[in-house]
Parts: sequence; C-alpha cells; structure tokens
Amino acid sequence: PRRMIRVGKNVPLAPEQTYWYRLHCGGDAATGSFTTRSAQTAPRSLTLTHTPAAAGVATSVIEFGFAYDASSDAILNWRATQPVRCLKDTPCQIAVTVDPGEILYYRVIDRDQNGAEIARTSVTALVDPATAGLPQPKFTLDSFVNSAGYRGGGVAPCEIVAILGTGLGPETLTFPDAGPVSDSIAGVRVLFDRQPAPLLYAWNQQLSAIAPARIASQTLTEVQVEYANRRSDPVMVPVFVAQPGIYTADSSGRGQGAILNEDGSRNGPDNPAPRGSVVQIFATSGGPMSPACEEGKIAADRQDLQLPVTAAVGGVPAQVEYAGSSPQSIMGLLQINVRIPEAAPAGAAVPLAITIAGVPAQDGVTLAVR
Repeated sequence: PRRMIRVGKNVPLAPEQTYWYRLHCGGDAATGSFTTRSAQTAPRSLTLTHTPAAAGVATSVIEFGFAYDASSDAILNWRATQPVRCLKDTPCQIAVTVDPGEILYYRVIDRDQNGAEIARTSVTALVDPATAGLPQPKFTLDSFVNSAGYRGGGVAPCEIVAILGTGLGPETLTFPDAGPVSDSIAGVRVLFDRQPAPLLYAWNQQLSAIAPARIASQTLTEVQVEYANRRSDPVMVPVFVAQPGIYTADSSGRGQGAILNEDGSRNGPDNPAPRGSVVQIFATSGGPMSPACEEGKIAADRQDLQLPVTAAVGGVPAQVEYAGSSPQSIMGLLQINVRIPEAAPAGAAVPLAITIAGVPAQDGVTLAVR
C-alpha cells in the first residue's frame, strides 16, 4: 500500500538543497534524493488537457482539492471549475487555480447537455502543481561546451562547462544563494552519471557547472539536466584529458582575453602590458593537477598542472611561469602566468596561443602589448 512519509518535522530542511535518504521497511530498503525549494504562496493558474472517451459528452469540469481519502475515493473539501465545452475524442483544456507547494488531487467529470454526469476519471495526484506545464529540459552534445572557448564534443575532469538548450532553468539568471557554487540552484541540477555537480549559475537557455574529477577514469560520462523534477534525456559525453579554453573579456570566447597585467590591472587596448612583464591568463580544462582538483572547492594555494603547457604571443614562443589553479578561486578555474617575450609584436590585439599537452585553446584570443 502507498503511504506518505513526512520528513523535516524534527530535522529542519533548508530551501534549494539536495538531500539523500535511505528508507527501511521490514527487510527492504530504498535510497533516493530530493531537492527542496523556497516556499511559494501566490496561487497559480494551471491548464490541464482532457480528452473525453464517452459518447454524448457536452461539458467537463475538474473536481479538485489538496487532500484525498483513498478508502472512500473522495477528494476532501473539493472545489469544481466552471464547465468547459468538451466533445468525445476531442482534446479540451480546463483551467484550475492551485496553491504552489501543495499536492493537488483532481478528477475530471464528463456531463451531457443536461448537466447529468456520464463518466469520471480516477483521481490523479500532481505532486508539484507550481511547476506543471514546464517543458522537459533539452540540450545536445554539440551544445555541451567549454565555458571559456565554447568548444563542444567532450569534457575533461574539473572543466567549467556551459550547457546551452531550452527549459534548463528559471526565466531569470540565478546564482547560488551562498558561496560561488551550489549543487542546486532554483530547482536546477546537473547530473554526471546521476550524481549532482557544482553549479555556478542557471537560466532557461544556459547554465554552467564544473565537471567532477572522478570522471578521469572514464571514456564516457552520462549527463542530464534536471529542473523542477523534470530531467532531460541523458547525453553521453566523451571524456578528454584536457581541452583548454581561454576566458575573454566579453565572455564570447574571442577577442580581448580576460587577462591581468603584472600590476594586477586589466589588460586591454588602453592598458597594454609591457614586453618582458608577466601577465595572468584565466582558462579552464587543463587536465590533472597536483594536489588533485576537488571540483567546486576553493583553491587555498597553488595546484600545478601536470601536463606540459606552452604559450606564444604574436607567434613568438613565451615562457610559462606558472600554470595551475587560481589561488582563492574555485577549483576548475585555471591561471596561466606568461612572460611576454621582448621580441613579441606590440599592438592593441596581439594574438595569444596556449596549448596543453599539445591541445590548443581556441583561436581568436588577443592581448594588448607595448
């Protein structure tokens, strides 16, 4: 038999958090997870589609409420919608006003032209009416990309990725309530092999997450986006050792790089770096580090990349002074310190090239040199 189990009565639950549980019943056990959401109080209009099967139907109504007695098959304290014209085998839509956060119980009653009942459906329970009607999240392998260079087709451990698609999250850009990352933002989760990964932000058409370090031993990882308890179809993503991307000033993946000069100021056409100075270049997806990356945690100190890193400024090979985590930033964000060669050309947009283990970052990134 079905029973409702109430959690959080003695242990308060925080909103926008994922909780794992284990249930025991006799000798059986089951595990699972759920994500809490902030309480919502404003009523919401919900439209349900119904297709009558009985002959002679003229109108239909929805009988609904927020409590149900299974022994008598009764919805307690039920209310009814206004009759809506419905015909046999023809879909019709019926609007009902619901209270977000409550379980909605409803059934559809079909009536003839005189208002007499002809048929009724069984009772349906809608666990989260506030999110009913939201589309399934959708994305593809091609839209699963490096968040810096927007290169798709695969992922490396601890890479900061961007996922582009539809129905991925809320209509407004949303960030974690506390700290730079969270396993859940506004009901959004990104699952790698069914385990949540740290999220940086979420929006209906784009979100960003950090790939887990544990996928390093795999050739493929299964990725899904979950929003409001709806999951996308799984996408199998190849796992690479590294696929570097350089962050740019306008987040387009091209043009002026997100680069700091030796004095800590932003590099740009109006603030070029002198030859012989060291600039800080920010990137992601550089492969294994020592000490090992723990995705989403703050890098307290330097963590050196273990793969060879090369750089060139204006086609001139440049010395890499440091390549690894960016101290006091989230693990996944890389910092590559490069000394600008004395022979490098001067200009407002000098080409910058970075490779890691022979894999080049995206073309089209520049820096200013004087």
